[in-house]
Amino acid sequence: MCVLGLNPPPLLEMAATAVVVALVVGGVFAWFFRRWAGRHRAELEARQRELEEESARRRLLESERTRLLSEHQELLARWRLQLDRLPIGCIISDASTRFTYWNPAAERIFGHTQEEVVGRGPESVAFTHGEKSGVAGTFRRAAGGDESAGGLEENLTKDGREIVCEWHHTPLRRSDGSLMGLMSIVQDVTDRAQWERQLERSELRLRQVFEGVVDPVWDWDIKADRTSFSPGWATMLGYSPGEAEPAPDSWERAVHPDDLPAAKARLSECLEGRIAAYEAEYRLRTRVGAWKWVVSRGRVVERDGQGQPVRMIGSISDITELKRVQQAEHESRITHEALVEAIPDLVFRMRRDGTYLDYSGPDGAKLLVPPHEFLGRRAEEVLSPEMSRQAMAALEATLRTGEIQTYEYKVPGSDGTKYCEVRMVRSAEDEVLAIVRNISERKRAEAALRRTEQKLALHVQQTAVGVIEWTLDFKVADWNAGAERIFGYTREQAMGRDAVELLVPEGAREHVRRRGGVLLTRRGGNRSTNENCTADGRTIVCVWYNTPLVDEAGEVLGAASMVADVTERVRAEEEVRRSRENYEA
Repeated sequence: MCVLGLNPPPLLEMAATAVVVALVVGGVFAWFFRRWAGRHRAELEARQRELEEESARRRLLESERTRLLSEHQELLARWRLQLDRLPIGCIISDASTRFTYWNPAAERIFGHTQEEVVGRGPESVAFTHGEKSGVAGTFRRAAGGDESAGGLEENLTKDGREIVCEWHHTPLRRSDGSLMGLMSIVQDVTDRAQWERQLERSELRLRQVFEGVVDPVWDWDIKADRTSFSPGWATMLGYSPGEAEPAPDSWERAVHPDDLPAAKARLSECLEGRIAAYEAEYRLRTRVGAWKWVVSRGRVVERDGQGQPVRMIGSISDITELKRVQQAEHESRITHEALVEAIPDLVFRMRRDGTYLDYSGPDGAKLLVPPHEFLGRRAEEVLSPEMSRQAMAALEATLRTGEIQTYEYKVPGSDGTKYCEVRMVRSAEDEVLAIVRNISERKRAEAALRRTEQKLALHVQQTAVGVIEWTLDFKVADWNAGAERIFGYTREQAMGRDAVELLVPEGAREHVRRRGGVLLTRRGGNRSTNENCTADGRTIVCVWYNTPLVDEAGEVLGAASMVADVTERVRAEEEVRRSRENYEA
């Protein structure tokens, strides 16, 4: 209208201006909206792909955990069945020496069932009278790494019988050297005819993995060094939602110091583009200070124009149970290997007809014939007629009665006669396990002990000095020929009588009892000169050499005395003294 030379109305001009402005603003807004939507669509698509990949990895992880758990449970069941069938006792305790397993052989030795002892320590099971037991202390020393712990112990069965057992302990350790538990082998050696072992190992209890737990997701703004976590992060570590707000350094402070260098190295490789995706396993500290194994996975989803990382997202999965299953499998393998290595005997698996089916034994074991010459052959084809007869008789009795059969045999050799003990136990319907132990050292020790005891008995009986042994309540326990000559009482007359009433004048008895009580409460002996009574009523003067009898546990069992009649010598000394006094006067 201006072209026509006309002046438009003001209202029409304002409307036209408003339309132009609206068109410009709308165009700008549409341009900004398209840029914003495009950017966030890419981020959402990247995050969706990451979550789908994480879901697939979680399914694979769960499948692997289930497989390992099934294999471990099957392995434990097989080993438990083998331990239950062993003819030797097996006790397994944890790192605090509380019993976790007690096999049927242990029940036969001590009379306590597994239900009665599991969860209890050796100090709460009445192995011996009062404080006489060294079993509890031996368990603690063995758990502390003392390889010398063990040996012979006097033990009690549930029904009160006293037996002598030989204990051997083997600490079970994890790959990092920490104590996992204790394996103990005990043998009843009371009759020196049957030896039994107890094996001890720890049984691990596996918990079910919690179902339906969503893995925590993290989003890291690298430029601002700000990380946000989903609520599952706090829950996984034992915090309430909102209780643990992530700080820039919260992840580094939560990771175990031993695992942090490797985790950061993998993260740097991902940030620098040397690997496409980040994955690391490490331990995180929980609210109560415990450690939880996790696997963290992620990838860089945004880089700037220079290729520097701007944003990274990922997730954290709790793999504590998977680690426990793997560790349990590893520890079970260690336990099984230690169990095999702890048995120093030769073990033969035999069929009813005497055929040798399998063999195991320590390296360097001396056999009558090498394994390739007896496996698959019958006993009568390998052994001498006498040894074959013994083996087949024990095998048939074992399968017929189901009870352990024991016999001994000896083999002459260039280095002397070797004595062996064989114990057979039924392992299947028509099979037995024959456990062979070299008992040559035991036989030689027993023979040497008998010779020593015989020599000592002859020495005591033939010496001119009186030798008297008495109990804690002063009863005569031994009385040799020298004592008979000095006091006039025969051995039959003196045995079991109160030594103080028998030999000490009435006026001195209380004093002698006090001195005897002091002797029984200390180490070392004493010497004294006393007046004593004889069977015919005479009073004589005797020199006494007394010493307490102490066992290996340090307990005083009684006392032994050597006595000599010095009456004539004392009288002669008195005569000399009187003569000297008369001379000097």
